[in-house]
Amino acid sequence: MSISYRLDGMNSSDSLKEMSNFLKGARADVSFSGKRLVQKGGESIEIDALVKRITLIIDERLPTAQVFSLKDRIVGMSLQKRLVSVYKDSETRLEESGLLTQILNWVREFFSGTGLSDVRTKMDHFRAYSPSDYEQNFSGNTPEKTIEIAAPRSLKMQELVESVGDQNGMVSFRSLTPTLGKQSTTVKRHLASPEQILGLHSRVQDQSKEARHYDKYVKAAWG
Repeated sequence: MSISYRLDGMNSSDSLKEMSNFLKGARADVSFSGKRLVQKGGESIEIDALVKRITLIIDERLPTAQVFSLKDRIVGMSLQKRLVSVYKDSETRLEESGLLTQILNWVREFFSGTGLSDVRTKMDHFRAYSPSDYEQNFSGNTPEKTIEIAAPRSLKMQELVESVGDQNGMVSFRSLTPTLGKQSTTVKRHLASPEQILGLHSRVQDQSKEARHYDKYVKAAWG
């Protein structure tokens, strides 16, 4: 079963993991028509196809309340690192190819807009958090940068309610009115650094170990 066929039948989390595993140990190649390819174990897929699938996953989930899980974020960062490495390798293969292949590649990527900078920019979104989620997970730290993304009006309203609600969780329509308007189609996202996310993962793992140890202690004491 080809990698493309397997990806089509997977949910987004499994798809990210499958792509990351496929890129581990894969090698880059360039077809005569200028397509950048990834090859492994007799299978091959266009780098563009992987990038488009990742872009689809990000575009579906980033502007919604369904944020990436910590596991997805780490897999996404690993996928970005491997994809950038393969893309650079394909650049070397392209330089070694014939002039016609180089021209066809230039034409292809001129119209598609796919490039290393596009890959990095899009996949940075695996590190994006809403301001409230960023504060909750990385309190006292400064985001690597802040971006604005397109979002449904309903999500904008939800985040406004969270930001201007009083201690009782109540909010008046009057308090929301000045903040709506042209900005109602975008939301802010803070980008955490890879080190911050890996540090968060370590803390979660430590807490899980403590919870399991405590659970065993309680069962032993009251069993």
